Amino acid sequence: MTLPFYNGLTGIGWAIEYLYQNHFIYGDTNEILADIDQKVLEYDFTQIKDLNLEKGLGGIVHYVIARLYTIQKEKKSNPFDYNFLSRLYKATKQLLEYKEKDSDSILIFIRFVSWFEQIDSINPPSIYDIVFLIIPNEYQVSKYVISLEGSAGVGLKLLFENLKTIEPTLINYK
Repeated sequence: MTLPFYNGLTGIGWAIEYLYQNHFIYGDTNEILADIDQKVLEYDFTQIKDLNLEKGLGGIVHYVIARLYTIQKEKKSNPFDYNFLSRLYKATKQLLEYKEKDSDSILIFIRFVSWFEQIDSINPPSIYDIVFLIIPNEYQVSKYVISLEGSAGVGLKLLFENLKTIEPTLINYK
């Protein structure tokens, strides 16, 4: 198993942190996630070309932030030493300064940089951090009124279209 977020270790680890913070599971996440933490610590993220959540640096930063939230909230020992966090900070800060780069994880990079620079605290893992609605260019939401025949209807249509493209086997077509 590898580190990618959608089908790898960082996604599994993030989900465990999410479930733990929302009281769906109990235990010591430092113990539960020790192996994943070690894999993340060993990973050379400075060579990552993909910056997105699914298979790139975005997924790693999402995982690290979820871990840091629990570690700080519960005053647990931090498996991520200052050297690792500093390297991750430099990588994300560079990406934010290099405006030509495109990523679906820019917001999470900003959150990490703000935390490292002690500008802001870390929020708990949220399902909204990993769920994206793909809006085609032809939809201009601002031109619709708020109704089922307007923007709400367009939103529902987009949700159903996105569900079909994400994982058709999860939808029961009866």
